[in-house]
This record gives sequence, C-alpha cells and structure tokens, in this order.
Amino acid sequence: EKRARSWDRWLQFVGSVGLRSNQYLEGFEPWQRNVLLGAFAHAMRSATYSEAQYDKLAKSTIKDAVSHVGQAFRESGYPDPSRDEQGLSCLLLQRQYRGYTNADPSEKPQKAVTCSLLRHLASVRLTDEDVAISQLAIGAFFFAMRSCEYSRTSGERRTKLLRLNNIRFFEGHRLVPHDDPYLSQSDSVSITFEYQKNDMRDVTITQHCTNDPVLCPVRAWASVVTRVRNYPGSSPDSTVNSFRYKGKTIYIRSDAVRMKLRASAAALGKDRLGFSSDEIGTHSLRSGSAMAMYLNEVPVYTIMLIGRWSSDAFLRYIRRQVQQFSAGVSARMIRTSHFFTVPDTFNIIHDPRTPNNRNSLASNNFGSARQPTTPVRASFALFH
Repeated sequence: EKRARSWDRWLQFVGSVGLRSNQYLEGFEPWQRNVLLGAFAHAMRSATYSEAQYDKLAKSTIKDAVSHVGQAFRESGYPDPSRDEQGLSCLLLQRQYRGYTNADPSEKPQKAVTCSLLRHLASVRLTDEDVAISQLAIGAFFFAMRSCEYSRTSGERRTKLLRLNNIRFFEGHRLVPHDDPYLSQSDSVSITFEYQKNDMRDVTITQHCTNDPVLCPVRAWASVVTRVRNYPGSSPDSTVNSFRYKGKTIYIRSDAVRMKLRASAAALGKDRLGFSSDEIGTHSLRSGSAMAMYLNEVPVYTIMLIGRWSSDAFLRYIRRQVQQFSAGVSARMIRTSHFFTVPDTFNIIHDPRTPNNRNSLASNNFGSARQPTTPVRASFALFH
C-alpha cells in the first residue's frame, strides 16, 4: 500500500513537470535524474500530494517514498534515479535528508514497558477481551514481537501474522500436542516466524517456562492456543489474535492493545514509571523486551537472536533514560586509576591525517579557511 501510494505521487510529480509520458526518465543523464528526484522529494516535503491537514512531511516519510520510487525503477529494468554515475547514493539527496533531519523536531521514541506494567495488565480481567489482550501482550513481550506479528495493523505488511500452527510446545524433547490438557505445564514454547520485515524467513525462537504464575511465555501462549482452539470453526491456520465476541470471531487490533497498555500505565502512574500513558505504544513491548534482557545482562547476541534483529538496530530499543541503564558504570570507570600509552614507532608529524599537517588537504588553502591564502608553490615546475 505504501509503495503504491509513493508511486502514485511520483506519477503526479512527473505529470506536473511535463514528463507524464516518460515516468522512468529515459534519455536523462544520471545527474539530471538526481535533480528530478530531489525536486520530487521537496514536493513531498511540502505535502504537495497530501491531505489538507498536513503542511510538511517528516524526513523518514520522504526517504521511504524516494526508496519506493527507486525500487520501482529497478524492478522495471531502469536505473535508480537516487544513484549517481558510480552507482552510489547521490550527494544531493544526502544533503536534503540531512537538512530535513536538522529541521524536524526530535523523535520521541515510545517508552519501554516494565514487568510491573504487564502484571497490572494481567490483573485487569473485566472482560474476555482484557484477558485475551493480556495473554497476547505477555506472550509477545518474551519474543520481542512486532505488533503486526500478534495483532492486526493498518496497511499492508510483509511480516506474517502468527497462526496456531506456528506455535509448538515441548516437554523435554517431546512435542506436546495442542489438545494436551497439561499444555501450560510444558517446559518450553517454540514459535516459527514465517516471514519478517527484514526478509528473514522461517526463524524459530524458543523460550522456556519461568515458573512465574503470570509472566511466563509457556503459560501465555498455551492460554492463547487453548482459547482460540475452543472457538467454533477454528483450525491450525487460525491467527493468534482471533477473539470471540457476541457469537462472532473478530480480530484484536494493535490499537486495542495500545489502549490497554496505556490504561495500565495510567493506573501505575508517572511517579512510578517516569513517563505518562500517552508515551506508550505497541513498540513499547518490543522495546521493553530488549530493555529487560539488557538490564539482566543477557548477552547482546542473544538479544539480537531472540528479537530477530539482523544488525545493531536493536540498540534503538534500549532506552538510555531508564535509570538502571547505567547502574554500576561509574563505579567501574574508576577501577583502573592509571594506564600507560605505548609511544608511536614513527614521528606523528609525518602522518597526513593529523591536524595541521602540511601534507593534509584540509590544512592547505584548498581545504581550510583558517590557513593563509598564499598558494603553495610546487618544489619544481615546468615554468618559472
């Protein structure tokens, strides 16, 4: 859906500059395509193709739209207009993005949920929906899930929503069937994520029983499986967010999960959590999972594997504002009172990378306004 919308806006743009019949910019030089794409990015930034309530779009939205357009070009066999003659990301767009970043307000990441918040969520059992959402939220927490993996979200997503047949339980090495009356007493639960946002496929993650009556991945997912299996017409392909309401099967949405999380945050209060309820979102579960593992000294590579992060992108989910984040760091910093630096084996002045070195481009009149403007005469020349 987002890609289609980006392409539609590109078509509007090329039509506005008289290129309606040349949407792939055939016959243009790479730098000309760069300029046109930069103009498109500026039109997007100015909300030219957006609804009236928008007057400016964020840099992330612009970058996504440009990426979608470039992808459409490549898929149709045409050069990506965001690339220069060397096939690198063009400097023009990089500078535009940097300018947009500087002008945009600072991002406010969603705050990480705590185990205490999840316990409160589980204690609120006024309706069957309350129970279903708490089961999903606790289960998602232990696997650092994206909201689209356990609930219905708006827009088209590559990530597949989990189904009952993606969830397996084990007693030791023995597979426990879903109809086992002691399913919640299994030793571990394994979930296979078929297709994910980062193109990883069929990744299986296992979590073990905690013996906690509330915060336990085995108990949470056993409750989900048992509840959904008891609905009329359910099957192994039934999604985990299925919910029965007034005789009909409906599907729990991410905004319903967010509302319940915020209600628990409001009940606990800002004095205890350090943030208000409106700072909570569905990303808060994924962030809370990463934070809980980090604070309890789970190795970084384990955090990445459980959360299915293919790079250090998971660091964005570690909240530096959490008070316990830096616990013990200052004490460790003063353990080593002195250290010796091994001298260099060469004269550092000969290294052109050092500041003010005469062999450095940044130190001559071409690269620094602080240096004298008198040109440096070559040691020999063909003229005198």
